[in-house]
Amino acid sequence: MHHVVGHNFRLTNLVAAVGCAQLEDIEDGIQKRQTLYKLYQEKLSTASGFQIQHIHDEVEPVIWALAIKIDPKFFPERDVIMAKMKEAQIETRPGFYPFSEIKLYDAPELKHSLEVGKNIICLPFFPGLNDSDVDRICQTFLSLKK
Repeated sequence: MHHVVGHNFRLTNLVAAVGCAQLEDIEDGIQKRQTLYKLYQEKLSTASGFQIQHIHDEVEPVIWALAIKIDPKFFPERDVIMAKMKEAQIETRPGFYPFSEIKLYDAPELKHSLEVGKNIICLPFFPGLNDSDVDRICQTFLSLKK
């Protein structure tokens, strides 16, 4: 009998094979992601009402998602932004859900976690994006400012 939900994080053989194949082009993938991050920074750096995730200069990241913390004084609620972006055929996702909102964990509410959790949105971020895609994503996002 199990008293809590468990997790099995082992890779299937297929997923492991895909991962091994991706390692052959890892440097190219990392470079594309770094270029994409710089492009987003360039397009969004002059706007206000949100914070793009900050990465310290001494860190060499391999970014897998681009998180933006919106300021509710300047933008509608995160879920409204996500719905509007979806209407424009731009897929976004929330940053994270605080443990207190996941019933399984029965965790106490933490004020800052709740505030951050409801104001983080992740913009599309994958190596196949080009300059015009990022332009359209940023323009659509910025057009939602109050």
